[in-house]
Amino acid sequence: MVIALIAGIGLSPAELRADASPFSLSLKGFNYVAYYNGALANADSLPTLAATGANTVAITLDYGIDANNSTVYPDSAYTDTLTNFGNAIAQAKSLGLSVMARPLIDFLNPSYLQNNKYAVGEFRSFYNPTNIATFFGSYQNMIVNVAQTAQANGATILCIGAELDQLTGPAYKTYWTNIIAAIRTAGFTGKLVYAADWDDNISPWNG
Repeated sequence: MVIALIAGIGLSPAELRADASPFSLSLKGFNYVAYYNGALANADSLPTLAATGANTVAITLDYGIDANNSTVYPDSAYTDTLTNFGNAIAQAKSLGLSVMARPLIDFLNPSYLQNNKYAVGEFRSFYNPTNIATFFGSYQNMIVNVAQTAQANGATILCIGAELDQLTGPAYKTYWTNIIAAIRTAGFTGKLVYAADWDDNISPWNG
């Protein structure tokens, strides 16, 4: 399944376009989320999204968290392929949409959590790896691969992290600057952003 989240649920595309006229946002679009391996290839909703008058889409890959080994991994059931990811970016571009590549990490498989306190579906913002350096090395490898695919297919924005509250702040600055340097070395030339938690009240970050 690929899910698009929009303001104005229940309105037709024409009504959405008319309703958007008072707004002057430069980026108007959708979060396009793949929740199983193959979702981006099976989906056919990008033309419908473009028809609403949107000009942007955030295309997401969902990687697993191996909490036992402080790594991220492509889950065979949930993580779509980089090929499908790249094709979705290219399709969105062909429809006139600008694209943000937005990899996520989640607790997806109980076999990777047997010796840890986390549960499948738990909020990623609570993840605090046992081995910080190992985690960031694994995360950097993942996001460099995403960045190369994003660049090759025309994405203009890359989200380098989403809601990783336990792994932000001054103590982790070097890890993030290393990730940014690796992304640039890999050839991604677009804008880089980070997606913070939307609600301070549910954020577990205490530093």
